[in-house]
Amino acid sequence: MTQNDETAKPTSQPPESSDSNSPAIESQATDNQSIDPKSPEAEEERLRLWREERKRVAEEQKQKRIEERKRELSEKAVAEEQELEDKAVALMQGVGEIAEIKERMGKQRKRGLLRQSAMFLVLVVVPLIAAVYWLTYMAEPLYKSTSVISISKPQNGNSGSSSGLLGALGSSSGMEDIFTADTYVRSQALLDDLKHGSIRSQLENTDLAPVLDMTGEQLSSYVTSSVDIQTSMMTLYVSRPEPDQAVALSNLVLGEISRHVEKLDASLSDKRLEIARMGVTDAETKLTAAKKVLVELQVKHDDIDPRQRIESIYAAITETQTQISALRSEIDKAAIAGKTDSYQAQRDRELLERLQQQVAESRKSLVDQSNNEMSLNELLMDFEMANQRVRIAEEGLSSALSAMATAQSEVALDRSIVQIVVPPLPPVSPSEPKPYLVLLMTLLISLAVFLTARQLLSRHL
Repeated sequence: MTQNDETAKPTSQPPESSDSNSPAIESQATDNQSIDPKSPEAEEERLRLWREERKRVAEEQKQKRIEERKRELSEKAVAEEQELEDKAVALMQGVGEIAEIKERMGKQRKRGLLRQSAMFLVLVVVPLIAAVYWLTYMAEPLYKSTSVISISKPQNGNSGSSSGLLGALGSSSGMEDIFTADTYVRSQALLDDLKHGSIRSQLENTDLAPVLDMTGEQLSSYVTSSVDIQTSMMTLYVSRPEPDQAVALSNLVLGEISRHVEKLDASLSDKRLEIARMGVTDAETKLTAAKKVLVELQVKHDDIDPRQRIESIYAAITETQTQISALRSEIDKAAIAGKTDSYQAQRDRELLERLQQQVAESRKSLVDQSNNEMSLNELLMDFEMANQRVRIAEEGLSSALSAMATAQSEVALDRSIVQIVVPPLPPVSPSEPKPYLVLLMTLLISLAVFLTARQLLSRHL
């Protein structure tokens, strides 16, 4: 019930006095007996006394509930503590056993710390000490000398120079030479040329003599190269224990690269010239054979050019045909004049027959074979074919000679030139080994192994 409800009820039902009223209330009531019970002041006084009474009762009930709650919590805590003590007594079976367990756990903890310390010493500290010792006393410093070369040809040195990447890829001549040089540096051929070439004497009795005892794999770890396809240049890297040795070996390798490129270029030029000479020789052989066939044909038929004979026969036939036409005209005129039986008409008819027979014999001589020999038309065809072969052979020889002249001029101009863009310079500081990187990698790997071993050991225990 709220306070508003409590204040609303006294107007209709005044509060009854309780047997547990305090003496202070009774004294206040005695003092107020002089007040008229029906007056408003008396009503307000009763309400005030009733509210104070309710407030006191509520406070006493609140204090009683708080004390009961505290007593319940205290009893519960005592019960839980008693339960824990009972469990501890049941499990430990005495204070001596607890002390023994604590002592055993302390020993195990000490052994674990000692074990981890030993593992840390073996897996982390020892590798670091070994790395420091290796860097200080065993590692051989290497000085790297860098040089850049370019291989170009005079006739196409400017082609593709401003085309960027696509131009570099498109210009096959320069790139082929660069990749050839790069492949040569990475191959066994470089070591063979150093060992058995003309520069062997330059390596003996010098600081570079150990190079002669290297294998191909060992040399590849000291001499490497890379190609930049945009600039068509090759970068040569040479590492040696001393800066002067790196520079000297770089110069020797550059000289071998230049000689190798020149040797390949000369071999290619000789091959091109040989092919051109073979073409000329083959064309000369074909021309000689074609002319031989033509001469044999002329000697066999005792005729240098049957075309003239055939042309004379056709000219004679044409002239005879003209005479025949004129005789026929005369015969027709005599027939019209009624003089067909005249002596002149008979002579014209006889002459016409002889001319016609002569034309037929001439035509027959062109196609008929006499004395088992070919006809004039066949002979003319053979002569034409022989002349055609001679002309083709002459054109082939002319083309072969032109190709040979072109090859000779291109070989003279198309020589590869090796240019040293950046000469090898003595390095200032060693490039390998890198102490900080080696120590950092050793520390990271050692810590990873240590943590993994500790995790596996904790699971096992």
